Amino acid sequence: MQRALPDSADKQWDLNPSDETKAAEDHERLREELRLLYVGLTRARHALWLGFAPLRHQNSKLPQGHRSALGRLLLGPEEVDVRALEAAVDDWPGRRTLGAALRIEPAQDPAPLTRWAAAEAPPALAPSRPYAGGFDTRWGVASFSSLVRAMGTHSAALTPLPRQAAEDEALADAPDVPPPPTPVALAPWHRFERGALAGNFLHEQLEWLAHHHFAWGPGTDVALRQRFERAGRSAQADDGVAWLQALLAAPLCDEAAQGPGVPAPALQRVMAEMEFWLPAAQLDAPEVHRLCQTQLWPDLPRPALPQRQLHGLVMGFADLVVEHEGRFWVLDYKSNHLGSQDAAYTPERMAQAFVEARYDVQAVLYLLALHRLLRSRLGAAYQPEQHLGGALYWFIRGVAAPSHGVLTVPTPWPLLHALDAMLEGQPC
Repeated sequence: MQRALPDSADKQWDLNPSDETKAAEDHERLREELRLLYVGLTRARHALWLGFAPLRHQNSKLPQGHRSALGRLLLGPEEVDVRALEAAVDDWPGRRTLGAALRIEPAQDPAPLTRWAAAEAPPALAPSRPYAGGFDTRWGVASFSSLVRAMGTHSAALTPLPRQAAEDEALADAPDVPPPPTPVALAPWHRFERGALAGNFLHEQLEWLAHHHFAWGPGTDVALRQRFERAGRSAQADDGVAWLQALLAAPLCDEAAQGPGVPAPALQRVMAEMEFWLPAAQLDAPEVHRLCQTQLWPDLPRPALPQRQLHGLVMGFADLVVEHEGRFWVLDYKSNHLGSQDAAYTPERMAQAFVEARYDVQAVLYLLALHRLLRSRLGAAYQPEQHLGGALYWFIRGVAAPSHGVLTVPTPWPLLHALDAMLEGQPC
């Protein structure tokens, strides 16, 4: 039975090969071995040694040297005793050209072997040595995610807008009268899918744009639509592309004009996914909570961090590090849904969402990593208050709000110095 292999008219899969098929296969094998022999013989520069042994094949009575490439060249296609190899070499026309440069040296007799014999009685084992080493069981790798994992929840909810609160109160007074339908045309960023999967996908697109310095060229629209299609999001491509265009046109600053103040394409330098590893002699989670609570929006309650004492390394990936006019910023994208209207993305509501999710801890870790990087790279020229601008938390669903969805976190220097000392094992 023969079956043709897919996409090839020259190869066949033969489950019951005939003698002719076997001969053809052996012929092709020999051709390939001759090619490889030629390559091996012609690559030597100073000397070449070839080994040749009287190997047998299956139940053959005579050595099958003629089946190899070298044997075929020297011995021909018939079975012969390997001792005829020396005569074949002597008769080889090339021998007269090479002269003494070609010679045959029989392999030396194998060295005598001594059969292994088990000892009558095995030697006694040496006494075990006591192990005095110790393991630092507290050592580990921590990240923002591990710090907030299993975090306690807080009952405080986002403060509703005044208009929303009034509407809720009116509905409570007249529960039997449903409100009239008021269809509102939502902006693309408000009607886009919510959740972690959508957030990760949007993050990937912004990272891709960052690697191209947020330049929107003639092919950017097409490339983005292809990326949506490959992710199974063709139906969301129009909204997604419109949203990303709006993000690249929005200035990176809040309502108080804090931040670089220019759209992403106008930034002088960008670095996506900055990875960092910080040695941590100690990291006391309750103390980190206390420092953040007292120095970042102290009037806003937030969930307590789990009771953990970390020692080892702190690692993470900052979404974006940007530089503009000599100041460096950490930027993190957030697709959190705070409301279905632009007016929901006020500084107050974003700050509340910021501390509820404990992004304050994340911001301080990222700022400390950037602070240490700048201190290492700039050396004596580094002026912390001048060069380190702070953190930008970009709630991208608020791109059309007066805040542009940007929550600016100015560098909390006392908190940063305290955390730096904590990681070094010093008292805060």
